[in-house]
Amino acid sequence: MPTIRAFVEKTELPLPIYKMADLPPATFRTPGIPATFIIGSGGVVRVKHEGQADWSAANVQNYLDLLLVEPTTD
Repeated sequence: MPTIRAFVEKTELPLPIYKMADLPPATFRTPGIPATFIIGSGGVVRVKHEGQADWSAANVQNYLDLLLVEPTTD
């Protein structure tokens, strides 16, 4: 945490910095940064993507539109 603290002080970030107390659930663990998770109805992870992506691409927007109308599985 000293490295993070030094960075925050040096850059004077006007926001709180949080450190996780424990590991995230296995579903959200990834060695890649950035990592994006798209979660559908019922909390199901529909996409786990590591690395850069064009999230404004037409095929991605179409997929997100489909997820928005997906029936919930409560």
